[in-house]
Amino acid sequence: MGTRNDAADAALVAAHPWIAGASRLEIKRRLSVGSARADRLRKLAWDSSKEPRPSLIQGQRPKLDGGARVQQPPAREIYLPDSGNRHRDLPPVSEEQPWRKADPQKVMDSPTILAVPDIHLHKGQDMSRMRWLGRYVRDSLTPYDSVVFMGDTVDGKSMCRHLEEGEREGLRFRDDMEAGRQGLAEFYGELPTNPHERPNIEHVWGNHVWARMKRFVKEHPWLMGFLDDPDRWFGWSDYGVKGHKYQQPLHIRGWRFQHNLPNGGRGTVGGKYAGASMLNRLNYSESIVTAHTHKYNQHEVRTAARGAVWGITAGCYFSHYEDYAQYDGNASWDRGLVRLEYAIDGDADVAWKRIETLEAMYASEDAA
Repeated sequence: MGTRNDAADAALVAAHPWIAGASRLEIKRRLSVGSARADRLRKLAWDSSKEPRPSLIQGQRPKLDGGARVQQPPAREIYLPDSGNRHRDLPPVSEEQPWRKADPQKVMDSPTILAVPDIHLHKGQDMSRMRWLGRYVRDSLTPYDSVVFMGDTVDGKSMCRHLEEGEREGLRFRDDMEAGRQGLAEFYGELPTNPHERPNIEHVWGNHVWARMKRFVKEHPWLMGFLDDPDRWFGWSDYGVKGHKYQQPLHIRGWRFQHNLPNGGRGTVGGKYAGASMLNRLNYSESIVTAHTHKYNQHEVRTAARGAVWGITAGCYFSHYEDYAQYDGNASWDRGLVRLEYAIDGDADVAWKRIETLEAMYASEDAA
């Protein structure tokens, strides 16, 4: 067991002035001493030096210059009244406040974007929710705003390969088309007839129609060229809307919209923390809104360099029961809309609208 020798410590500090700016690890390595003595030497060097103690919060390590330690130029100094010790602070923060990325006036002038997730229209279904949606858009959005249908507007069961033979009985592609056209007619029937008085309407295709149609054509090549235009078959072309390809990003005001996000393999990003997982997949490069999972989840990250980035899964917009999900699956789904108010540069006031809210607001108009 070593004995403490204050005179020897003082001699070492006097002979090695670099100790004041060195780390414990470097003192141990260069002087072949233990951790306790390295700390003691460093404290002694600090107390005897006229230089302020180096602060870990400033992130500025002293640099080596020919084997000797050279102190960085002194930063702005502060005094901590509770400790009485002098420390270095971070360099002065710019008065421009770089974390405030958006000018307030520009924020107020920014549009609202309404994201409408999976609707899953099919034959014989009650179309009330399409009328409620049209009335909500009519009353709450302007021609400066946007509505994005996030895919799987039509269920497309006639092309589903996961159904058993008994479940396929009676299913027809024609019925899927008519359901999609009827749903759009109910929605647009609540909007102004003049297209210039409506919000901008966008549509991204989902896997239930786009992917199934493409696979169906590959399996039956004699249909190539006949089923290649789902916008026409399902009625979007009637309203001048050109759909965006499945998994092809649509960008509006710094926000990215697509039905789902590939995970790099054959699957898609999802799970309990889907919002955070999507941001991680994109390396936190942009804000993204998807649908597909029927769950509402959001994750937000803010940095000085980038500002805000959001990862949002938008849920679903239907209230009917889906047999394949059974009781607990249906009960767990989040049914509603995502509203991005004052959307600019990938940031917004994010709001969730339950389908029950729209029903309470507009179902009475059906009765009238």
